[in-house]
Amino acid sequence: MLLFELVCFRLKLLGLNHTFMMDPSTSGTMSNTFFISRQELFAIMKNSGHSNFEEQFTFLTENMKGRTGCSEDNLKDLLKKLSYFKSDLKSRWTSARRTEDRFLKANRSWLESAISFPRYESHSVEQNRGGRPKKSFEESGDRSKRKKTEQLRSIATVSELSYAAQISLRASGKTDASKVVHEVTATSPTRASKYRKAYKELLKDRGPRLMTGEDALAVLVEAKLSRHQYNVIRMSDPEKFPSYKNVQEAKKLCYPNADAIKISETSAEVKLQALLDHTVQRLLIVQESVIDSLSEEELNQLSLFTKWGFDGSSGHSSYKQAFHGSEASDAAIFITSIVPIRLVCKSKVIWQNPRPSSPRYCRPLKIQFIKESVEVSITQKNEVDDEIRKLHSSVLIFNQRQVKVMHSLIFAMVDGKVCNALSETTSTQKCYICGATSRDFNRIDEMITKTVKVENLQFGLSVLHGWIRFFECLLHVAYKLPIQKWQARGPGDKDIVNKTKLEIQKMFKERTGLIVDKPKPGFGNSNDGNTARRFFADPELSSEITKIDIDLIKKMHIILIVVSSGHEINVEKFRLFALSTARHFVEKYPWYPMPPTLHKFLIHGPEIISAALLPIGQLTEEAQEARNKDFKMYREHFSRKCSREKSNQDIFNLFLISSDPVITSKRRLPKKKIQNLPQEAIQLLIAPNDACSVGSDYEEDPSSESENENF
Repeated sequence: MLLFELVCFRLKLLGLNHTFMMDPSTSGTMSNTFFISRQELFAIMKNSGHSNFEEQFTFLTENMKGRTGCSEDNLKDLLKKLSYFKSDLKSRWTSARRTEDRFLKANRSWLESAISFPRYESHSVEQNRGGRPKKSFEESGDRSKRKKTEQLRSIATVSELSYAAQISLRASGKTDASKVVHEVTATSPTRASKYRKAYKELLKDRGPRLMTGEDALAVLVEAKLSRHQYNVIRMSDPEKFPSYKNVQEAKKLCYPNADAIKISETSAEVKLQALLDHTVQRLLIVQESVIDSLSEEELNQLSLFTKWGFDGSSGHSSYKQAFHGSEASDAAIFITSIVPIRLVCKSKVIWQNPRPSSPRYCRPLKIQFIKESVEVSITQKNEVDDEIRKLHSSVLIFNQRQVKVMHSLIFAMVDGKVCNALSETTSTQKCYICGATSRDFNRIDEMITKTVKVENLQFGLSVLHGWIRFFECLLHVAYKLPIQKWQARGPGDKDIVNKTKLEIQKMFKERTGLIVDKPKPGFGNSNDGNTARRFFADPELSSEITKIDIDLIKKMHIILIVVSSGHEINVEKFRLFALSTARHFVEKYPWYPMPPTLHKFLIHGPEIISAALLPIGQLTEEAQEARNKDFKMYREHFSRKCSREKSNQDIFNLFLISSDPVITSKRRLPKKKIQNLPQEAIQLLIAPNDACSVGSDYEEDPSSESENENF
């Protein structure tokens, strides 16, 4: 069928109206008559599934009754016309000694000729029945055309269809079109590819196609261009790049209703309902072909799963602009965001976020110039929870049909600091799920029997911070291996620990290039997600440098890969593997209390995974973390500095544009380093269905912590 569609495509490019007179619904050259070749009549009989000649002819008669719209009143005329064909066919078939190859070779000219059949009145009456008027074949969409030609394609081979096209075109006077069909289908197998290649070259010679405003905006976002930079590039090729005015029009489509957006000198925010409604509208545009294929019932049973969360960052520039409030400061920000994960209709996935850990779909809900604290976290959580309680389904008209989308929001983009604040856990060495402290964590049998706070399982696993904390745990164990104590208290012990630390840092730098455990000016240290991944990716070298047990490094790596994979996890198998890893840690290093993050992953990980609505690897906080870097870049390079309100408006608009589903879908996904899942990790996963391929892989840098991929 692909070959037949290619022929039609080629004829259309040549400006030829390829009307084939093989079916009344496709004929456009005669109002009361259509033609069909004897070759096709013979093929219908042959493919009827009957072995008896009379049964084959009866099948042909019923087929032609349907094609011509013949009623009982006109049946006599149709049978008379078919009887001539039957008599002639029987005679020629007998002369060929009932051998198909001999018959086809001896009667080639006779088979190529066509027979005319009338369109009967009953067919016209049927077409004029009440209800929605039928469109002609040419006016129909691809889906309707496939349906109308379904019977034709089911009873004829590609060779028969292409041959029938040649004959029909020749009979209607389109000799050139007939020759093109013959050359593409009946000569060299590579002729069709050569035709397409030649046509593409012809299009190139005609010059570039003018981009749409949305396509140009996608380029601007991907390349992080300012207005001036875009105009400079446009001047080099004005026939391809549209004016910046068109880009501005595309930008306006990326914003929710203006009444729902509120901008002040210390914050910028949008109502949750308006943001979700706009996100749904843009997702429907992206998946238009899929939405059009859904029934009316299915269109009212859609659900959008969205994760949300907030995070603060400090060390931002303080501008020389006055605040109206004396307590306001722009040295720290607090950002609340949402990320759409999956649009489903019952068990059918309509749209899946291809990069749930990337800021590409991370939509801003609120940006505040305020330092993160326990009070701020609790206040923001309560405000969003209140909006969620008032939330209703998004109902809109799309392509003249009503679409209803229900919303399910998952509070998952948070780090340990936020979890402790919301659970009122005052100590960082205390588990907010079971209440145990670091002194108890190594008592594995006691930990697995403790009662957990079910309401705190909603916070999920902070996967990005999990990589970093696992890495730092092993580093600190390595520093203290010579003294085998959790804390170095005396001067002698401290000197030994510091000396070991310097040796390990030096060896990592010399042998891997990694800068390990070094403070960074302004914030944190050099231990980031990518450093942790490289540490676990080479367990032999890491074990050699740190003297940490290699089996423990491998087991921790498997756990981190599994929770980062984005696939469904076999909870019971994961539970056994995690407990085995925890016992291995305690057996090797009983003098070092397990950190809270390890305790959460190894002891409570199975319960957290079971409580999650989606695979835990899709509910990570990386996208939220990466948005802090975006804020710095947008504020410095892409916002107006004439007033704080205008600056905040520009930043908020850029957040909306860079996360807009339509614009993001037009941007090319950056290449990511793919690694096959280890066999041990695959055994802990549930076999994916057809919609999710196993060989999946985990991204080496899903968080883009070291390389911001956004505009």
